[in-house]
Amino acid sequence: MPWRVELVKGWLLDEYQIDGVVLSKQDSSYLWGHCELHVPVQDAAFAEFIIKHEEKNTDTTE
Repeated sequence: MPWRVELVKGWLLDEYQIDGVVLSKQDSSYLWGHCELHVPVQDAAFAEFIIKHEEKNTDTTE
């Protein structure tokens, strides 16, 4: 969901000063596809670790 990617982008910038760019690969007519968050190469491993660690510690029920 695009709004989740935007939330993660803002969170990484606020908490860790990691800037990112959201790349939407959704079809505009049918709204299927996915979004990607791109970060600088030097921050990629750290950002991936942070995101995966945070996913394990949050409640995924909606």
